[in-house]
Amino acid sequence: MFDDYNEEIDYPVNGEVDEQKWDPRLFHTVGMPTYPYKYEAEYTMTKNNSRTPNTYGYYTSLKEVPQRSKGETYNGSWQAFAMNDYVFRYTDVMLMRAEALVELGELGEARIIINDIRERAANSVNKHIAYAKDQCEIALYPESYFQDKETARKCLRWERRLEMAMENGRYFDLRRWGIASETLNAYFASEQNNVYDGQTYAQYYKDAHYEPNKNEFFPIPYNQLYYIPGLYTQNKNY
Repeated sequence: MFDDYNEEIDYPVNGEVDEQKWDPRLFHTVGMPTYPYKYEAEYTMTKNNSRTPNTYGYYTSLKEVPQRSKGETYNGSWQAFAMNDYVFRYTDVMLMRAEALVELGELGEARIIINDIRERAANSVNKHIAYAKDQCEIALYPESYFQDKETARKCLRWERRLEMAMENGRYFDLRRWGIASETLNAYFASEQNNVYDGQTYAQYYKDAHYEPNKNEFFPIPYNQLYYIPGLYTQNKNY
């Protein structure tokens, strides 16, 4: 389920009939051509913009922008808006607890928490994204997925990736789990070779590389080391 999910890439765009089912959180997280932008049918996203696959991509993030109809945007030389940003979400706290429970071996209790989050996602379809109802499918994890710590850990990490997508915490999850190097370097390699709609993906990844035991942290600025000699120790391998 987790290791081969993306072997055959498909895209729920272009207005074509697609029998593939998607986690409903995709439609809450990613703006896609031919679909309403931020739930508003009068603002359907198109490809007629500068964000081609070799720049930023046709897809765009939804979570950090407001609905246009709510009047929270300002149009000047640049657009601005007054939507507050989340520092902590309750779901984030729930997933933190579930992660701790998995590591402690309390797998049954962790499963209950994770399934509560998945049930909430399932219930969001009729309320917000009825236009994508036929393309959405999400099920609760069965008990068999939480019989051993390794599988339960995969479920937990998968759920964090889906639920917290585009909320600026993914890197810190990867670093905490000790898999930042393998995950990011595999991603960079994939993005250099992928082609969509006749265009290669973002080429600014072509020289990207994550160096383990170094890139987990930024270096301490030289001026800080210079102004207060002996107070700081430079981070590893800088």
